[in-house]
Amino acid sequence: MGIEFQDVNLDGFTDIVLGTGGTLNEAKDLFIWYASSRNFTKVVFKGFDILSYFEVYDGYIENWVKGSAYAGIIQKLVWNANLLILESEESYKLE
Repeated sequence: MGIEFQDVNLDGFTDIVLGTGGTLNEAKDLFIWYASSRNFTKVVFKGFDILSYFEVYDGYIENWVKGSAYAGIIQKLVWNANLLILESEESYKLE
């Protein structure tokens, strides 16, 4: 658990990533900065349950969720304001 500061939606402003715990996957909440309101807003998740280990790309986030130590799913999550929406997912397995 912990707090990280990262520009997760690539708008040029630092956002907050809050680790909320977990055993197999560390769950995370996101709070994005809105310069117009000068306030942080919690990101709402639609179509998926947990944000865990993720990588930031232009317009989307890749979310890696473990099903076990050797397998899980990779989700592509796209931005719509303060909403992250599941666009696609695929299974992965480590050999």
